[in-house]
Order: sequence, then C-alpha cells, then structure tokens
Amino acid sequence: MYCLGNKAIWYDEACSIAAALKNPGYIFGPPHTLSYKTLYFLLLKLWINAFGLSEFALRSLSVIFSVSSIYLIFRLANLLFCRRVAVMSSFLLSISAFHIFHAQQVRYQSLMVTLVLASYIFLVKFLSHPGMKYILLTSLFNFLILNTHPYGILIIIAQALFVLIYFKTITKPLAFKWIIFQAAGACAYLILFLLPSLYYLNDRTWWMPRANPVLLREFFFTLMFGGHRFGLDDYDTSLDLLVIPQMLAFIFLTILLSVIINFSRKTDNSVSKAKPGSYCVLFSWLFLPLAIAYTVSCFKPLFAIKHLIYLLPPFLILSAKGYTAVKNHILKVSLLIIAIMISAFRLPLFYSRDYNINWRQPATYIFHNLKPRESIIICTRMEIIPFMYYFDYGNKDRLKALDIYGQWSKGTWETVIKYNNAVMVGIAERRSAKPSNPFEDFTNKFAENKFSWHDNNVWVATSRWGWGDNFPLIERKLSDTHIKVFEESFGGVRVAYWRKRS
Repeated sequence: MYCLGNKAIWYDEACSIAAALKNPGYIFGPPHTLSYKTLYFLLLKLWINAFGLSEFALRSLSVIFSVSSIYLIFRLANLLFCRRVAVMSSFLLSISAFHIFHAQQVRYQSLMVTLVLASYIFLVKFLSHPGMKYILLTSLFNFLILNTHPYGILIIIAQALFVLIYFKTITKPLAFKWIIFQAAGACAYLILFLLPSLYYLNDRTWWMPRANPVLLREFFFTLMFGGHRFGLDDYDTSLDLLVIPQMLAFIFLTILLSVIINFSRKTDNSVSKAKPGSYCVLFSWLFLPLAIAYTVSCFKPLFAIKHLIYLLPPFLILSAKGYTAVKNHILKVSLLIIAIMISAFRLPLFYSRDYNINWRQPATYIFHNLKPRESIIICTRMEIIPFMYYFDYGNKDRLKALDIYGQWSKGTWETVIKYNNAVMVGIAERRSAKPSNPFEDFTNKFAENKFSWHDNNVWVATSRWGWGDNFPLIERKLSDTHIKVFEESFGGVRVAYWRKRS
C-alpha cells in the first residue's frame, strides 16, 4: 500500500484501464481486441464502477490479489511440507520485490499468481483425496488462468505432465478424467479465444527478445530481487546500482544449495520430511513452463519474464524448505538477513523513483495551454493511451471512446484520435525490423492531412521510446510549415510547441 498512488499511470496500466472502461462487447469482441485475456479486465471494470479512476483506487485491486497470494502460498506449502516451511514461504513472498512491484500495477500479474496458487492447492488435494470435486475445481481455476493470459497454458501442460509422472498414486479412471477435463478447457479456450487472435498477437509481440542465456540469468535474478527491470521490457534503471543485490543473491543461493545437498544425504528426524510428490510438484511447476517458454522463444520470440511471475511461488517454497533445513543458528540468521537485504536494497529505489515514462506532467501542461483546433502529435502512437488518462483528468469519460489499439488499416495500426476540438495523431514506434518506420508513418500522415494542417499550431510530445535517429527527420519535415517556439522535458517526455508559419 506504501506510495500506491504516487507514481503516474504508465502505458501498460493505461491499456488495462481503457479496456476496462469499454462495454463487455469490446472485451469479448473481434480478434483484434482483448478476447484472448478477458478476466482481469472484467474484474477491473467492476472495481472501477465501485471505487473510481484514481491511481490509488485502480492499483488497490492488485494489492488484494497479492495479499491473498501470501495466504495461499502458506496453505500450499503447509500441504506440501509443514507449518514452518509455510510460514517462511509466506514471509519470503511478502518481502519479494518482484511480487511487491506487480502488486502496485494495474495489470493482471497479481491475479495470475493468486489463481495459479489456488489451482495447485486443489491439484495437491486431488493427489491426497482423488475425486471429482478437486478435478472440477482445478479445471475451473485453470480455465480462469487461461482467460487471464495465454501463458497459462504452460501451467496446464506442467500439471498434466506431473499427473502422468505421478500416476501411481491415482486410479487410472480418475487420472484420465483429470486430463480430459483440463484438455477440454484448454481446447475451448484455444478455439474460441486464442486461435482467432493469433494474427493480431503476432503484430503485438515484435518487442520480445529472442531466447539467450542472459535472459535465464535475468529471470532468476528477477525472482530473487526483481532484477533490473522487474520482468518488464523497458524500465530505465541503472545496472550499476544492482551489483550488491546480485552478489547477495548469488551468496544466498550458493549457501542454500549446499545446505540442501548436504542434508539430502543425511537422515534427520528433526527436519520435517516432504510429503510424497512435493518436490515433483514444485520442480515441474518451476522448470517445465520456463523450459517450454525458452525453447519456443528460440524459434519465435515470446519470452517475457513478467508473464512468468507465477513461477515465483515454487521458487520461494523451495528456498523456504532449504532454509528450514538449516540447523546452525548463526547460519540460519545470516541467511535470513541476506534474504531481507536482497529485497530491502531494491524496494527503496522502487518506492522513491519512477522509472517508467511519466505522462502526468506533459499531458496536464498541454491540456491547460492548448488552444482551440490545435493538433497534438504523440510519439510513440501507443502512448496516446497514458496521455489521454491525464489529459482532461477531471473528465471520467476521457478514455471510454478510445480504442486502445487504434484502427486496423493498410496492414498496420493507425491511431488518430479526435477529442473535443483537438486532433491527436500517434506516430509509429521504431522497430528493429523497420528502422525508418516512424518517419515514414509521419510523412504518410502528413500527405493524407491527418494532422489537420489548417490549424494554427502543433504540440509534439515524444517519449524516450520515440526519440531517436528518426525524429530529427520528422522535425525537419515539420519545420517546412511551422516554427518551433519552445521545447521542455517532463519526466522522460519532450514537449515542443510549433507555431504555423504565416
């Protein structure tokens, strides 16, 4: 809850808000909308209707899911091991920088962790007490997981492989029923929601990096202390500041692994033993989705750490199990201090600085200084969404009419928004495969008179995503008809005001 409403809404959050403000037909609508991940947006819609559109209110929904996860990880670890491991697992999750960061985002990640934990609780109960009750409950939660994000399919695959491996404790008819119910839910989701959206999704995954060993290292550092980007693609934080938590994380894992290996060779009645299948559950949960996502990304880049946040609980439960196996008091206290320091080093930086692009100041400034019939150019085009959240902030309907992905035309997304007397035109982002794309997009819109050049003046707002080797060309083209009056920087956004030549 600390500083929950202080930071500005950024692009991903603004997309969630804009989608939630739509009617359900938009969310379940054509493939180019959000039909492949509906659950969080529907819940957020209900939440907005009850509590409003302030930053604090919007992010509170994720806080509720995250706090619920702390209780659910306790329940799961208690089922797999014992109360001591459960308490330590809850503690590690409650101080996890990765977990806390996404608890303060208007995004689906916290909901995903909650649903996956609930699914595994019912799966473990199914192993202990096989029956249709837990088959149906696991199937329900897995279907909800799929409708939260397509990465949920990796959880179903991991659970199915685990059930096949752990076949001996379950009667064959029940095991087959479990697999059939999971397969039915997955197939229904694929046919009704995901497959019709594949063409659209292909266009939306251009930013994802191809699989490489550095990503795996970053993945485990993210689980330990949030990494340098909290699983996001663009998060402007200095790597130099993260040397200390990286060293602490390495020391913590090294000691923990040596302790686990040492105690695995001994029989000690004082150390609680795992229940049958516990390690198999956790290792299949942690490594199978990771291996599948990484392997697929070798051919089609789809590896995004933020989408794998549901692998945090098994990592922490295994860490808690290793910690509780330590007998030496001094070593135990040292490990606890290191675990706290890893997150404690990262969290103050997260709370005190906003590393995302802040559209609060530039949007407010333009709104208060905008004259009738002036145009606003925004680069990149997708950032019209966070811009509109703060533009005309007092109007609660400001995002309702905004199609968050613009209109599909000429094989690409084109964003031209008319709001009251202003025309807002988005300029395409620079992609590695299309380095000249922003300037080409600008000249095309210029030729088609998308900017309403009969207006007197033009505002240009450009974030760090849009500023680059293309933008001097855009300014040179703009200078043919306009004169730059001033330019100012607002938290990662450059705002320039151009007056039309007389």
